[in-house]
Amino acid sequence: MKIKEVIGSLTATPTQNKPLAIPKPSTTTTPTQVKNSADKARIDALKTTADATQDRLKTEKDRQKKQKAVQTISSLSAPAS
Repeated sequence: MKIKEVIGSLTATPTQNKPLAIPKPSTTTTPTQVKNSADKARIDALKTTADATQDRLKTEKDRQKKQKAVQTISSLSAPAS
């Protein structure tokens, strides 16, 4: 009896029709894509460095201007000899 049930279940039509899962195509990176992403990363790093350098330059120029202004004020407020 068991054999007939197993054979019957193999030949019976399924009650649910499930769609077949189609595998997604694998995304492979080509050497050109790797080179482009490496180049882009380098450009981004250089831009970040350039921005930081510009900020430091501006800060240094402002510091020097303030220092010169303080010297000017102190020389004007010093008594003339």
